[in-house]
Amino acid sequence: MLEFLRKLFDTSDYPPRWMCGNWSEQVGWLHILSDLVIAGAYAAIPIAIASYVVRKRDEIVFPKIYWLFALFILSCGTTHLIDATLFWHPWYRLSCLVKLLTAVVSATTAVVLIRALPYALSLPGTQALNKKLVLENAERRRAEDGLRNSEERFRELADAMPQIVWAARPDGTPDYYNRGWFSFIGLAPGKSGETHLDHYVHHDDLAIKNAKWSEAISASRPYSQQFRLRGAGGQFRWFLARALQSMMPKGR
Repeated sequence: MLEFLRKLFDTSDYPPRWMCGNWSEQVGWLHILSDLVIAGAYAAIPIAIASYVVRKRDEIVFPKIYWLFALFILSCGTTHLIDATLFWHPWYRLSCLVKLLTAVVSATTAVVLIRALPYALSLPGTQALNKKLVLENAERRRAEDGLRNSEERFRELADAMPQIVWAARPDGTPDYYNRGWFSFIGLAPGKSGETHLDHYVHHDDLAIKNAKWSEAISASRPYSQQFRLRGAGGQFRWFLARALQSMMPKGR
């Protein structure tokens, strides 16, 4: 083996291919040019594969197979390139070594590809994925329409109630009031002005009101408390506020 590697580029033991047989220039150059074209095409294919894998690496399912296939194509092209040069440089040992490496890469690529085929064939095709995406989008639109209609019905119902109704975030910040609330504070819906609930809570009741709200949220239990609210005329009235988590908080 050491002798083989030492004489890897030694051409003294073999004649150039032009000297093997009665080659005509037409046949010889046809072999040479064909091998060069094949080698060029084989070199372009792995470059294209490598460029695609680098650009689309996050979208490719089997990136290792792409790289292995690129190496297989490149090694095949190298054998054709060496075959074209044998007409002048009979380095048959180098040709033998390159063909051995090509055989190893080819066999490895075949084994990996055969193992990956069942999984690859089980993946849904583009049409199936597009159909699934269309169905999911349609289902999401139906859910959004249902939620929007439910919210509109709730607002219509809340606006028709004589009690004050509001919705609040877990931190206690209200994000919805019904018409009863705006009527109580004397502000038209949509008009600029202070609408936050705490602005109208009696200052003696505000701290305990917020503390009990936080306790109810932390313990995931219903909220119920009495406190005073200032109306449009500046007078305070007692209200019993009740709220349930995952529902629109209510007060009256």
